[in-house]
Amino acid sequence: MVRIKMFLAIICFLVQILICFIGISFTQTKSSIVGSVTDKFSKQPLENVDMFLDNTTIGDMSDKNGRYEIKNIPPGRYTLIVSLIGYKVEKIPLEIMTGEKIVRNFQLQIKIFRFQPLEVTAEKARGWKKNLKRFEKLFIGASQFAGRCKILNPEILDFSRAAGVFLASADAPLEIDNPALGYRIRFILDEFKVSNNELSYYGQTQFKEKKPEDEKEREQWQKNRRTAYMGSLRHFLASVLKRRSKTEGFVVSRLVDSQKEKKEKAPGLLVTTPIKIENGALPFERVLSFSGRLQVEYTRERAEENYPQGENRISWIELPDSSVTVDTSGNLLYRDAVKQYGYWAWKRVGDMLPTDYKPNR
Repeated sequence: MVRIKMFLAIICFLVQILICFIGISFTQTKSSIVGSVTDKFSKQPLENVDMFLDNTTIGDMSDKNGRYEIKNIPPGRYTLIVSLIGYKVEKIPLEIMTGEKIVRNFQLQIKIFRFQPLEVTAEKARGWKKNLKRFEKLFIGASQFAGRCKILNPEILDFSRAAGVFLASADAPLEIDNPALGYRIRFILDEFKVSNNELSYYGQTQFKEKKPEDEKEREQWQKNRRTAYMGSLRHFLASVLKRRSKTEGFVVSRLVDSQKEKKEKAPGLLVTTPIKIENGALPFERVLSFSGRLQVEYTRERAEENYPQGENRISWIELPDSSVTVDTSGNLLYRDAVKQYGYWAWKRVGDMLPTDYKPNR
């Protein structure tokens, strides 16, 4: 009996050591960014400066002394955004490895606004509201989740039309509430343009997780986030890296486009094509390459009812360059590195997830 008790005591002791070791190892894999933010000319500390990693939920806000600390950063390639209304936005690319403590101090420069006399008429107000509705549909999207989103500060938007080009700009970050996915989004809009029926928009995105009212709402957010992830471009790329695209519901093919193929097969016919996978510059990156335009169909779910191109979730992608770099979770290193058409192109900001979202949670 005594031996059994001693044996159990030793086992408990070893388990405690193992737990401590795992906890220490986990902590060491995370990194942090610390520093201060001041006014470039007065040298005074700046409070409430948003410090965040683009397209993630990871960030902090400077305190009354201008100090900040961004904790628990997984290894990856990021862009650190430093944003305060009235000051120029700072954008700093970073390569963060394991267990680093990075020090970055900033001196922000005041942004000069050029105001022009503005005559407000009923006709201009009606035109602005019409442009706002168009912008919301193009930028937020027309999906089920997008329909529940709301831009909280639309008054900062300015629109213009010229020679068939529709432009939008904002003097401050757009504040967007997404009650379907449980995020408050801040989007710094660098460019928004519609020309020849082609849409392009660029900017930096900060995600902040909302606090659920109860456990039921928290579970619904988790369910909706997984719905937004399943069948997405990120899900597809992650499945390709695991060599499980077919198993996870994707059917991949390529349109016949070369002259040699057209002699052997009818133009437009779909053929199978390999996607080449190579190691990237960093341990957590991979380089994908393929030729032509890929057609990707997700077969596990039908398209949403209001999708205008049928019930099948079919998308097409092309590479502007010869290859594309992604991380091991399927996130694109650069958002515009893949041209998207079809279902994926139809999904917009209203269905966006932060890159640090983990679908297995």
